[in-house]
Amino acid sequence: MINTTALLAGLAETEAAAVRGEWDQGEWETCFAAMVCTAAGGRWAYAEVPLFGDRTYLRTTPEDHPHTRRTVRGVSVVRVWDRARTVLGLEYGEQQADDLFRADATLERLRWLVREFVAADTTRVVGDVDD
Repeated sequence: MINTTALLAGLAETEAAAVRGEWDQGEWETCFAAMVCTAAGGRWAYAEVPLFGDRTYLRTTPEDHPHTRRTVRGVSVVRVWDRARTVLGLEYGEQQADDLFRADATLERLRWLVREFVAADTTRVVGDVDD
């Protein structure tokens, strides 16, 4: 089941970044997955681990799956798409992650996907804090 609270927070972060001209779905540092991670308090690791411009790593947290962690230059890191899957409660191979993280997804498409996932979430109660 997708974490709709994190999903909505990621969409809000994405929309704010788009207004500022800082959202680009085709770049890992500014894509929807990155916005989900940022909204969840993720810390980028590129200051500690300069990887020839590779900005796909975040510092690990206890919630990250052990198989997604790696050590790069002595720093424990996780790739942005792995963290976003964890935050959203998605497993590998789930179509939801593929749809949300596609490089060619437009903001309109992401809004539609989020509405669909929220509508399908039978655990939500009308009047939840983020409604």
